[in-house]
Amino acid sequence: MKTKLIISLLFALFLYSAKSGAQTNPSLQFAGHLPMAAYGGFDGNYNIVCNDVEGYVAPSGTEYAVVGTHKGIAIVDVSNAAAPNQVAYIAGGVGTTWREIAIYSHYAYCVTDGREAMGVLIIDLANLPATVSSQYWI
Repeated sequence: MKTKLIISLLFALFLYSAKSGAQTNPSLQFAGHLPMAAYGGFDGNYNIVCNDVEGYVAPSGTEYAVVGTHKGIAIVDVSNAAAPNQVAYIAGGVGTTWREIAIYSHYAYCVTDGREAMGVLIIDLANLPATVSSQYWI
């Protein structure tokens, strides 16, 4: 009986420490928020509607986040982290939870799953923030 109590207490302590450690990180700090409801999201919460984020730094030094959303790709200027600003949105066909992004040079390569997937979406980031061009490669 005593052993069972000790094991139960140790298990409870383990669960408590695992939960508190996973929820806090002293080296991370919340900087800003950009609602996504208008861009194909379910409820405007990045935690629910987005899958992948890749960073891109333009030759001018401006930093961008290329974000896979439920219905496409959002390109967000994150130079001012307290006030992120979406500069472009490319609709991505089928609604899905999974969008994967890779960036090489000034191109973003985006894929998704599902039988309605349209191939590889290639996005030219060279002229940000003025224009963004994209094309599917099948």
